[in-house]
Amino acid sequence: MKNDPARKRLARIRCLLDSIKCMENGRSLPLPLCFVANEVEYVSCNDEKSRNGSSSLVTQTLAVRKNPLKSAEKLGEINVTGNTQVFASGEEFFNNEGGWIKLNQV
Repeated sequence: MKNDPARKRLARIRCLLDSIKCMENGRSLPLPLCFVANEVEYVSCNDEKSRNGSSSLVTQTLAVRKNPLKSAEKLGEINVTGNTQVFASGEEFFNNEGGWIKLNQV
């Protein structure tokens, strides 16, 4: 369609108007504005300079646990060096023991 840009602009204006009306009336926002990421990517960039000026990699270990508790059963570990990528799904969860997320793939 040749009116696609106009239709998109009109849809944005309608969405904005609906959002304003929801806020004025104390209702939740329209569904198109409610978004939860399907997947989160964590990238480790821990290349540090050692005291003598040469580059050295710092290794970190991420514990994989059955539940979001430090006392929960440890299922395994992920060694993170260099530019390691870790993908996780779901919402991040924070409690008094730290930040947690459900792993999707290792």
